[in-house]
Order: sequence, then structure tokens, then C-alpha cells
Amino acid sequence: DGDGDGDGDGDAGGLLTPKYDFKLKQSVNTADAFLGMSHHKDPGSRSCEDLVLTISLPGTSSLAELDLDVTNQKVRLRSHVYKLSVYLPHRIDSTNGKAEWDAGKQTLRVTGRIVDEDYGG
Repeated sequence: DGDGDGDGDGDAGGLLTPKYDFKLKQSVNTADAFLGMSHHKDPGSRSCEDLVLTISLPGTSSLAELDLDVTNQKVRLRSHVYKLSVYLPHRIDSTNGKAEWDAGKQTLRVTGRIVDEDYGG
């Protein structure tokens, strides 16, 4: 998880750097959990399919306030209050990801499929 240091892209111009957190997500069905049918999956992170970045943006009311740029290696976010530029811990398929806004928690959740050849994708 991040304290908002980002990747050192320079001065944020007085903008705040939001708190963010990376999580790995694995698809598991009942056959995997109870019957052990998927021999290529284990409880470890090497069997994960998705990378999830959650960014806390207090004071933001909608996704429309955010300028978001997601590449296969990096996420850049900017608003009138916040700026974040952070490298991803794994390469993702940036063309088929999704961004979801949770207005209640004032968080943005960016999910991308991991495409590292030697890591789940």
C-alpha cells in the first residue's frame, strides 16, 4: 500500500497525493475450493488473475471530477485536489480494465487483468 509517494514524477503543484492500496485478486469457484479441480491454482499470490488499485479520495463527489490514465505499467490520476502517478507492481491489460467509483467511501477502484507471462496471465 502507498503513502502517496508515487514514482517521483516531480512536484505535484500543491495538489495532495491520495492514499492508495494494491491487492491481488484470484478467481476461485467451488470446484477449486472443495474438490481441488484446478491443479494450476494455489493460495499464493502467483495464482492471482487481477490487480486491484484502491485510491482514497476524500472530498471527491464523482468519477467525472477525475482525470484517469491507465497504462499497462502505470496509473496517473489528477483532479482539482489530488495528483497520483504510480507504477504498477505487475503489468496489466489496460484496454480491458475497469474503474469503479464508490461515492459512499469516496474511493476509486481500478481493476486490471495481470498479463505478466510468468504470472497468472
